[in-house]
Formats: sequence, C-alpha cells, structure tokens
Amino acid sequence: MSTHATIAVTDGTKCRAIYLHWDGYLSGAGAILHDYYDTKEKARQLIQLGGLSVLKELVAPNPGMSHSFDMPNELVTVAYHRDRNEPLEINELSDLSISGDKKFIQHLADISNAEYVYLFDERKEQWLVGKTSDFVGSERTDCLKANPFTWYPLSNWF
Repeated sequence: MSTHATIAVTDGTKCRAIYLHWDGYLSGAGAILHDYYDTKEKARQLIQLGGLSVLKELVAPNPGMSHSFDMPNELVTVAYHRDRNEPLEINELSDLSISGDKKFIQHLADISNAEYVYLFDERKEQWLVGKTSDFVGSERTDCLKANPFTWYPLSNWF
C-alpha cells in the first residue's frame, strides 16, 4: 500500500504542487526532501518533473546512468511525465497561506488524496510539513506532540 503526499513550493504569492505516490512518510519523502532538496533551486527542479511515482536522492540521472520507469536507477526520482510519457501535471494555485494552516493544508492534500503535505517556502528557504490527520500512529514516535492541519518545520524531525 502506498502513502501519498503532495509536494509543493511557494514564493508567497503562488504555489506549485505535485503528487507523490510512494512513501510519503516523514522517514521516506520527508527525509529525502530535507537531505537532498534543501534549496529553492532543487525544490523547483523537483516540481518541474510533475507527478512522481517515487522520490529519490537525484532529480535526474547523471550522464551515463541508465534510468527508465520500468528499470529505474535506485538513486533517481521516478516521474510519470519524463519516465512514462504521461501528461505533465503541475497544480498551480494562489498561495492560500493567508486563509490559515488548516485550509491551506487541506487544499494541498486534496490534490493528491495525501496524508502528508510538504511545502518548500522560498521566503524562508525551508521545508514545512503538515498532515491531515493525527501524527499519532506515525512511523516516528516524536510526532505524537504534533497536531494535524498545522505547519511544522521539517527540520524538527531531522
């Protein structure tokens, strides 16, 4: 079973968001976003891929690396558009942060029927994470104090 997530980038006026199919957990997508996509440029490159099957350390294969949807390289993100020739899907919306955390998180979660929402805030150069349900039962025991529909710096867990 997969744990869907939405990955988004905002500059404070607009937001671009994509779907992630596999391993949206903090220990999966959260760790990779925190460790490998820690700048505005890297976050934007990831969003440009559109919907993702699997998030990995590299946004694209290095020269000479073999990679495809059916035979993915273990280090390379698998994207539906680039790797399976599906239509490019990037959701563009106004930044809804002024409407409050709950509405913004719910709106972004609805894009992917997601449990986890990851937002790179370009103004602060940091990843935020929100969840639509309790963090209780999460794979991370330190999530027990986190509330749903609230943004938290992703760095709180790493």
